[in-house]
Amino acid sequence: MDYGEHVDQELTDRATTHLIHLADEIGPRGSCTQGEVQAAQYVASVFRDLGLDDVHTQDFSGAPTAYGRYAVAIGIALLSQVLAGWMQSGWSYILAGAISILSAWAMYAESDFRQNWTHWLIRSRRSQNVLARCPARKTPEHLAVITAHIDTHRTPFFNSNATWQRLYNRSFRLIFISLVISAGLTLLNGVTHLVILEALSIAVRLPPFLGLLAFLHADSTPFSPGAYDNASGVACALGIAELLMQNPLENTAVWVTATGCEETGAGGMLALVNTRAESWRQALWINLDQTGIGQLYLRLEEGMLRRYAIQPSALQLARQSSEASGIPMRERHSQAFSDAIIAHQRGLLSISLGASPTDQGLETPRHQLSDVPAAIHPETLYQTIDYVWGMLSLWDQQE
Repeated sequence: MDYGEHVDQELTDRATTHLIHLADEIGPRGSCTQGEVQAAQYVASVFRDLGLDDVHTQDFSGAPTAYGRYAVAIGIALLSQVLAGWMQSGWSYILAGAISILSAWAMYAESDFRQNWTHWLIRSRRSQNVLARCPARKTPEHLAVITAHIDTHRTPFFNSNATWQRLYNRSFRLIFISLVISAGLTLLNGVTHLVILEALSIAVRLPPFLGLLAFLHADSTPFSPGAYDNASGVACALGIAELLMQNPLENTAVWVTATGCEETGAGGMLALVNTRAESWRQALWINLDQTGIGQLYLRLEEGMLRRYAIQPSALQLARQSSEASGIPMRERHSQAFSDAIIAHQRGLLSISLGASPTDQGLETPRHQLSDVPAAIHPETLYQTIDYVWGMLSLWDQQE
């Protein structure tokens, strides 16, 4: 199968129609909101119209907030330290230090998609994934999984441009490190009662305090319409599903999944991997996130605190696909994470694709109210569908 042989303007136009429906007609699709439910229902209806097999919804409990649990962890740590300073007793400092250690652990665990005590205070809510299967012509010898998240992010000031976004991601690490240091100083102060330790502890609390204010602000902002992040990825996944139903792969069945709660901690991908990782362990996982503007890129590494890298064999396949198709593929380290990080954690063969402008000074509307369909480049949707089609063709031909 030659690259570009089956991807035409009409297919790209239909993908654009899906994008417009998600971002314009449904609009903001916050995690665990009615907008996310409507988007899931729309994707399921498109799957059925295309004739995919086994269309179904996977319900799961996901986080309703991206920042609330961090705010709870930091706020409780700071409050315990302030109370210890007011009480001025050794046991109060030791208790505050212990609480701060638990808060630092919660912040790390939340960033690494693990259960932690903040989940008891901010409860999970219902969300859903939508799954469907594109069958192979023959009895399948291979399996591929395409994922794209349907939910959208809030629009805090630190996502207003690329400079602020970089500063936020660096500050996130500083907040965590400062929380750990302040916990240690507070414990030490409970034993030594040195005035200088109290002063240092107060100074080190500044980054977590500013982080707490930023997180509280972020959770009060409206949700983005999410044309780029991530109606573009969902539209490309639907375009690929249509292409696969018209031109099935010989030896590969492909599951297409629209996930929920990515923006608040990859909850949909976590639910999917928890239930399917063993049966789909030999699959190729392709994640599409922000594939609507500029030139394609491959995420080499992801994570807020702990970083997870793409497997060498997946990187090799991505490079082979780029070479065979003639479609340029940049390689970059992600500042944050995509759904693919869950697959990386479990050692699955996973590839995460995005797209962004290559010209200096041009930015994307990621996590902004300006993330509307008018910002999207149809040629990037075409390029994404074409590239993934070629990658699936290469995967189909593997021995």
